[in-house]
Order: sequence, then C-alpha cells, then structure tokens
Amino acid sequence: MIDLSTDQRNDWKEKIIKVILFGASLLYWIGAIIHRDLYRFGILRRYRAPVPLVSVGNVTWGGSGKTPMVHYLAKKMTEKYDVTIVTRGYGQDESLQLSQNLVKANVITGKNRIRSIKAFLKHTDTDVFLTDDGFQHWPLERDLEIVCVNALNPFGNEYLIPRGILREPISALSRAHMVAVMHANMVSDEKLKECLDHITQYVARDNILLCKHEPVGFVRGRTNEALDVQAFQGQKMMAVCGIGAPDTFVKTLESVGVDVSQTFVFGDHHDFQETELKNIRRKVNLAKDISFVTTEKDWVRCPLEMGRSIDPYVLKVKIRILENEDRLTDRLNRLFQR
Repeated sequence: MIDLSTDQRNDWKEKIIKVILFGASLLYWIGAIIHRDLYRFGILRRYRAPVPLVSVGNVTWGGSGKTPMVHYLAKKMTEKYDVTIVTRGYGQDESLQLSQNLVKANVITGKNRIRSIKAFLKHTDTDVFLTDDGFQHWPLERDLEIVCVNALNPFGNEYLIPRGILREPISALSRAHMVAVMHANMVSDEKLKECLDHITQYVARDNILLCKHEPVGFVRGRTNEALDVQAFQGQKMMAVCGIGAPDTFVKTLESVGVDVSQTFVFGDHHDFQETELKNIRRKVNLAKDISFVTTEKDWVRCPLEMGRSIDPYVLKVKIRILENEDRLTDRLNRLFQR
C-alpha cells in the first residue's frame, strides 16, 4: 500500500487500484470537510482550556517526528512552567516514551482528549497543555499550532489518503503558526529548497523551523547500560523497527558510523511478538559479534519481547533546531503573557 500511495509502482494492475484509491480519497476528503465545517461554523462546539494549549501535528500519515517535537517542547517549557501532555495514546508507545523521558511533565492519555483534560483539571492545576497529533483534532481550541513535515518525504505524491499520504491538502498548512521541517540535514539543498517552496506558499519563512534528529547515545535495553554515540562506529548492526519513517532511523544510525547490514521493518506501532523476533534471529544466523538495534519508541512498546529475543541496543535521539529557534522561544513566551 505504501508503494501505491507514493507512486513507486505503476503497472496496469496498480493503475486500476490507484483509480479506486483516488475515488476513496475523494470520499475521505468530503467526510473531512464536513467534520471540519461542523466546528468552523459553530454547529459543534469547540473546547477552550483555561490555560494555553500547544498542538503538535502533521498533514501526512505517520513518520513526521511529532513525538520528538513534543518531547523537545515539553523539556523546554518545564524549565519554567508546569506542563501537561495530552495524548490519545494510539499504540501507547508515544505516551510511554514521553512518561519515561519527561519526569517533570504530567502525561495524560485517553481517546477523548477533552474529557481527559477536564478530568485532570478537577484535581490538578497546570500552566500549559501540550497535545500530540492535534492538527486535525477540531474539538480542541489551541493557542499555538506547530505542524511537523518530514523533509525526506514531505507530502508523498500530494494525494490524500488512501491514494497518497496526505491527511489534508498542503494548503492546510495555512492554519499553522509554525512548521517544523524534520530531518532537514538529511536531504540535499535542492530537495530542501523544493520542500520550503511548498511550505512558504502558506507559512512565512521566519515561522519555519529547520530541525534534525541528533543522536545522543545508545542504551542496552535490558540492562540500561549507557553507551557513547560513537560506540558502534564501523560496526555491523541489524536494525529492527516498527515506525512511520524507517528510512530516517537507518540514516540516523549511518550518520554515527553504524554499518546497518540488514533492516527488518514492520508497520507503524507494530506490536512485536517474541516468536517473530526469535524467528528473525534464527533467519539471519546471527554471528556473535553482530548486535540488533531498535528505536526508543519500539523498545518502550515491547521491552519484554525484545529483551528476551534479540536483546537490542536502543538509539536515543533529541531534536535540535537549526534555524529560527529564537522565533519559537518568543512564541512560547507570549503564550504566558496573555
């Protein structure tokens, strides 16, 4: 399905399927417009929290770097404020990862985010709410809208789901206060310019953040042993992941000198089973001097299964903003001056 939605396949069978998918995309968009306009025209009411609410979202399906951006924002704001992260908890991996890494922030999870916020406020105060995957969540009013775009595959073939990877047309970026271009360091100047040309049709250049996922080290999953970011330079490793953009994981490993000899890719939020991981280990006839490596998101989702079967190293990364970080800091500060 990914090949079809990104136009990587184009024989006659796929052409027929693409026509069907295009029709489904139209139906999807009609439904999205109706849902949006019910809130825009006040037929359905939107909820405004009593404190500022920051939303991090995207315009594409999967793999745009929302969770690392939420982590960055939460860490930045907890230096001065009490922060509460609101996540729908799809797959539970994002909320687990955020809870483990952000001990100063509250993390609340629930399918109905408004209900979660109201229940939280009955017992606890907070200075700001930070919601993950909020761009298409119309019931919530927000004060700062940040949209993440993956520079390696910004908008796919520019079709809507399921014909493409867009949740909304690219023009929806006009609703964003800021756009964070993730993995900006992993593409050529030409490709980055092409991506920015699309975005600057709807968002001022000063409000576009260029970001990179910066590797900070490895952790041995079962023992929590910390290793330097250069620990596996020149060594062969086998990558296992179930994330939206696996190519970014491989490129990040390669950026610190890891020789990724083989990659085992599963669907986003994949619930790893111990048997399938053990089968992988048997299939590759693993040598004693080759190790597995996975993402933090995958590890927190299935630590027991992974630990008992492949005993991987976990790559730790953080967001570093290469351009316009001061602009973001200013926008965040203004939230608390109203």
